[in-house]
Amino acid sequence: MVDIKDSLAKLKDFIWPREAAKKAQAKKHYKAIGLFVSTTALLMRYGRFVADQIYNQAMLDDAIRAGLS
Repeated sequence: MVDIKDSLAKLKDFIWPREAAKKAQAKKHYKAIGLFVSTTALLMRYGRFVADQIYNQAMLDDAIRAGLS
């Protein structure tokens, strides 16, 4: 049978390591994960808007070129 206290201690040590080297590595990983999540959220929020603006600018450029020809 699994000991709950032992499992929680292992989980706590995995999330908040006691050793300085592991703590620094975990901090680096948490920063990378945070950056990824933030970037993904920004792209989900503004990605469609930016894509639409680029498309509209391209269509405007095509219309101007067609009008000048």
